[in-house]
Amino acid sequence: MPSFDRLQAAHRDLARLVAERDYRAAREWLEAHDHADAVVTLDVHAASAWLWEAEEACRKGDRERMNACLTEAARFRRPENAARFREARRQIRQVTLELTSPFDWAEVLRVASYHRQQMLAGEPAPPRYATFAHPRLIEQVGLAGVDLDALEARDLTTALDAVAAAYPEELAHRVRGLGVPFARCALWIAGGRPDLAVLDLLELPDADPLVCLERARVAYALGLSVPAALALTDFVMHHGHHVVVRRLHTGVFLAQLAHANGDDARAVDILQSLPRDGIGRRPILLLAELLQGLGRRDEAAKVLRAWSDDHPSDDDAAERLKHLTL
Repeated sequence: MPSFDRLQAAHRDLARLVAERDYRAAREWLEAHDHADAVVTLDVHAASAWLWEAEEACRKGDRERMNACLTEAARFRRPENAARFREARRQIRQVTLELTSPFDWAEVLRVASYHRQQMLAGEPAPPRYATFAHPRLIEQVGLAGVDLDALEARDLTTALDAVAAAYPEELAHRVRGLGVPFARCALWIAGGRPDLAVLDLLELPDADPLVCLERARVAYALGLSVPAALALTDFVMHHGHHVVVRRLHTGVFLAQLAHANGDDARAVDILQSLPRDGIGRRPILLLAELLQGLGRRDEAAKVLRAWSDDHPSDDDAAERLKHLTL
């Protein structure tokens, strides 16, 4: 069987139809001339051409043309080009969300897209991508090494309970209500690919606490602490209080984000509002450090003294207290 390119070279009618983008007629020509094997190649070529036009129309804001091109591309859909259709859908969703999202989230989209392209070109994932990774969850649902985008909704429905179990009980019940799109986001994040979770997260309800929490984690993993802080603030507003998700205390996380954004006074206020016995050593030391930086040395010393009294073997805290009280 000659290749599709050779067929075009040998048959002017076929070459003309392809050049004129009359792919339906080209397919009929192949079938009439007993070249059924070449139909697959033609369909892949035709779908890709129409999808490219659809993406360009979307970028230009021509929704009518975009929809017409997508309809035409669908005539040539087959398992061999399913990945190209998924990519086109991703590109169109990306452009649409960039145009409709607030500035901070449009920036998150752009950064995520840039990182994704870098990794497709062979670059390693940024180290921060592993911050909220949860390999055990991926193993539990049996999806290690699986392309989540390629899975149908029914394939992820069975993962909802395992995803829900990764959150505290007061949040877990929300997972099933958010359904497969959220489960896919959670699994991308667990798999160390927060960049791939952004599109779904921005299409989910803004006021849902779980969505806000994961938007915060994704933005942070992408190196964008301002939208991360905005999302985590929304989480507290909609949920009503802070929670611990695995090793992450949302109050401590919010204070760290405030510090990263240069608002140490707010970081102090947040940390001081949290029960001291529930946040751990590092946040206590951070609180003392921030108080000292703000010129509130007596308060910093009081924090360190209380910690040292309860943890007499913490030499680092004792040393810090000594320097403060000299």
